[in-house]
Amino acid sequence: MPAGAVNEPVRLARPDEWRAVGEVLARSFWDDPCWAWVCPDPAKMRRHLGLAIGRTIRPNIAKGWVWTVDGAHGASVWAAPGSWKQPIGEALPAVPAFVRAIGLRDVPKALRGFAAMEHGHPGEEHWYLEILGVHPDHQGKGLGSALMQPVLERCEAEGLPAYLESSTDRSALLYRRHGFEEFDRFPMGPGSPPQRRMWREVR
Repeated sequence: MPAGAVNEPVRLARPDEWRAVGEVLARSFWDDPCWAWVCPDPAKMRRHLGLAIGRTIRPNIAKGWVWTVDGAHGASVWAAPGSWKQPIGEALPAVPAFVRAIGLRDVPKALRGFAAMEHGHPGEEHWYLEILGVHPDHQGKGLGSALMQPVLERCEAEGLPAYLESSTDRSALLYRRHGFEEFDRFPMGPGSPPQRRMWREVR
């Protein structure tokens, strides 16, 4: 890790940490422009998004695809090759919390936005970085890089690329430092900021 980085070793998240990991990921997105478009009421987002994300990532944790540190200051959520589309049965427990976070009136807009993300998802076999987030109090210490490293190393060992979407210039800069290159930019819907599609070839 770079000098000044958080000292806790990166490890796989435990099943009992799903709520804490969901909350820290939600906290990292409070000022994210795309999440603000999806969840236009900041109070609702702050109250409910953590539970929604936590319930969404519980299956990923069970499969060993979520990395964090003691204290849950941040996390990376991955999907293995061929597994990036979450089965309906796994997604259903998160629906009520997402509806509360988004607001019932804006749910159709959000669904169209998520569909736009799925529509351009690469078909080639790859590891998918679904979510990377670090609590604002722990950003700038190398933790985001450290949270990606275990799976990026696995990509190298398996000879597989990786894919992600980035919603800010700052996050895109981090990903470029780790070999990701932007190949597309698209709106989730009318009035939304652009999402960047980024791809990392095996190095």
